[in-house]
Amino acid sequence: MLDPVVWFFVLGAIARMVGSDLRLPGSGSDNLALFLLLAIALKGGAHMAQSPIGAVAATAASGVVLALLITAGLFFLLYRAARLARLDAAAVAGHYGSVSVATFTAATSELTRLGLGYEPFLPAVLAVMEAPGLMLALLLAGGVAGKRWWHDLIAGKTILALLGGLVIGAMIGEEGLAPLKLVFFDAFKGILALYLLDLGTRAAEQWGLLRGRWLVSAGVGIGVPLLGGLVALQVAQWLSLSQGGQVLFAILVASGSYIAAPAVFRLARPDANTAYATALSLGLSFPFNVLVNVPLLIHLSGGAPG
Repeated sequence: MLDPVVWFFVLGAIARMVGSDLRLPGSGSDNLALFLLLAIALKGGAHMAQSPIGAVAATAASGVVLALLITAGLFFLLYRAARLARLDAAAVAGHYGSVSVATFTAATSELTRLGLGYEPFLPAVLAVMEAPGLMLALLLAGGVAGKRWWHDLIAGKTILALLGGLVIGAMIGEEGLAPLKLVFFDAFKGILALYLLDLGTRAAEQWGLLRGRWLVSAGVGIGVPLLGGLVALQVAQWLSLSQGGQVLFAILVASGSYIAAPAVFRLARPDANTAYATALSLGLSFPFNVLVNVPLLIHLSGGAPG
């Protein structure tokens, strides 16, 4: 049985398909995403002080290497074999060379439900993995047109919220977080449910953009997360991560960005059409990862306890 919050994603997708106006108003989704980022980071920071620095560095370095390999490999595959335009191929590769916070969050919720722990430094690995693949993709695209894209990427809310939350959590510890428990931890799953409801509507809106390219779309939107997750799972086992840590590391590598990547390409290469890349990562890879890949990775890493 899937985590109950995942069914809210399904409800959102169904609502969009039947033409309902069920969705969060205004910037509600962005606000919920920021809340979830801070909650994950605060909890991780409170426990991260106990993590060996060598394990943190090795895991982060491995994640960056895999992200760069995915970016380069997918670019040349789409550009040479699928005959996509250079800029379009780079945009898709950049989306998959970065990471999805929503996928990571949904995976942490499922692991918590199953009672599977994971290394507290993995939110920091998430922050480290967001930028390198995007930077390589922009180089492969043939350079940049803007001058402040790097600042907006590094100083963007995702990285700042994650790193800031980790630092605050590490400074005040578990006892210091106690007054925040009701807001950031007890309400976490309810907020995640609302966020996934909105993502379901947004994912369903993207499916129309995949028409006419179903073979390539399935190869990228499903094949990349599946293969990337399997390879990353082996790397995570080599790194001696816990079972939950193996699943989270693998799903990070398997995920694709649909927030940071489009924003960066709009700033650095305003001539890029990121609609297809976003449709792949949000409309296809996100539901595949949440509904199929997370349960599969849990099974391959040893199965659910009990």
